[in-house]
Amino acid sequence: MRAILNNAKISEKKMVLAAKLVRRLDVSKAQMQLKFAGKKSCDILLKVLNSAIANSKLSNDELFIDRVEIGRGMQLKRHNPRAKGRSDIIIKRFCNIRVELKKKEVTNGK
Repeated sequence: MRAILNNAKISEKKMVLAAKLVRRLDVSKAQMQLKFAGKKSCDILLKVLNSAIANSKLSNDELFIDRVEIGRGMQLKRHNPRAKGRSDIIIKRFCNIRVELKKKEVTNGK
């Protein structure tokens, strides 16, 4: 039960901050956390999480987030003109996102 998004248009550093919010949480709590965080990275991660839930075909009460992996994606290099005919390179970074869900294990209260 997983979902993968490759080359999301946001840097890896920004995405890791959103991933730290929801690691090892129940799915319903993670959705609320991402919904009200108010960041672009949280919106993207919420879409990937909802896709993983749809792939699992189980209810939200039975699932928790097992792994959230954020990896480096492609880079676009752009030039910014500077003084005296020089130029600076601007690197536009992308990232890859992978969310894995697992079913909660029921334990007897002994």
